[in-house]
Amino acid sequence: MNSPATSFVDANGRQLEVRRWESGASQISIVLIHEALGSVSYWKDFPEKLAALTGFNVVAYSRAGHGESEGPVEPRSVEYYQSQIDVVLPAVLNHFSIERPVLYGHSEGAAIAFLYAAGKPSVQAVIAECPILVQEERTVQTINELGASYATSDMSRRLGRYHRNADEVFYSWLQSTRGTVFKNFPMHAYLLRITCPVLALQGSHDEFGSIRQFQALQSAIPSAKHILLEAGHLLHREEPDLVVEYVQTFLKTALPAA
Repeated sequence: MNSPATSFVDANGRQLEVRRWESGASQISIVLIHEALGSVSYWKDFPEKLAALTGFNVVAYSRAGHGESEGPVEPRSVEYYQSQIDVVLPAVLNHFSIERPVLYGHSEGAAIAFLYAAGKPSVQAVIAECPILVQEERTVQTINELGASYATSDMSRRLGRYHRNADEVFYSWLQSTRGTVFKNFPMHAYLLRITCPVLALQGSHDEFGSIRQFQALQSAIPSAKHILLEAGHLLHREEPDLVVEYVQTFLKTALPAA
């Protein structure tokens, strides 16, 4: 499979980076929604593997200020998340003429996937990798520790491989943990409205989230399938083959007509 070219889509007056990996004649598309520090390139070769082994198309995009997308990075707020589900994600779907997506969200991206699926019965399934659905003290502590060491570490250089402005991306994420928007966001109310099949993949030693994340999900969606892997927060990098295998098996059941 050849590496696809990057294109751009207008959303909220900004040009956002998008990319699609095509696989055969499938009409089904898996849309990847990245984490707080993520971007199209931050997924590395996972989208290509996912497309090749599932036989579905895979789409990824970078939110404003991430990757090659036009900035600035927007502060996290209720309006920010509402814009992601009302404007940004619909713009990406319309760009590729995707009517019935499968959403694959990582970390914060999983929360965005759930928010979108709550109001859109057209979503065929949601796959949540290490979802962050409720705020935990361990999450705040880990992020604050990274913030304290950021200036003297090589993290800016490493993030710079995936973003035009890595420092802006990082400090926006750091600032989001010091606000109250995520803590007070009524996520449970959104989860209760989801009717499509859900798969949650979690790392046994995820430094950002514990089993409490899946418990929050299961209390609202008892039918959600849960798989625990011996890994940390970046499952698609640490155990890509296992992740793709679980996704493929799940989608065979969730999308029997595919």
